[in-house]
Amino acid sequence: MVVFDQGAGTRQKVERMLEEFEIKADTFIASSDHPLRLAYNPKRATPYFCHIERGRIGATGGVGTEAWQALVRKWQNRAEQELSHLESARHQ
Repeated sequence: MVVFDQGAGTRQKVERMLEEFEIKADTFIASSDHPLRLAYNPKRATPYFCHIERGRIGATGGVGTEAWQALVRKWQNRAEQELSHLESARHQ
C-alpha cells in the first residue's frame, strides 16, 4: 500500500486502519509529489487507488467508482470461495 501523505501521525493512522480491517500489506509512506503519484494519479484525485496484483496494475481509479466496486466484488468473491472451500473440507 502506498500512502501519499507525510503529515504528523500518518504512519500511526495507516497502521490502525490496517489492523482494524485486518489487512496484511506492506506500506510505503510517500510525499504527495512522489513520482508514483504523478504517474498513476496525475489529477491527484482523493481518495484514489491503484491495485497491483502479481506485479501488474490491475485497476486504478477513485474509491467508490465502478472500478473500485468491481475490485471489491472480486475480493468478496474470492473470500466467499475460500470460505466455501474451507467449509467443504471441514465437513469431509
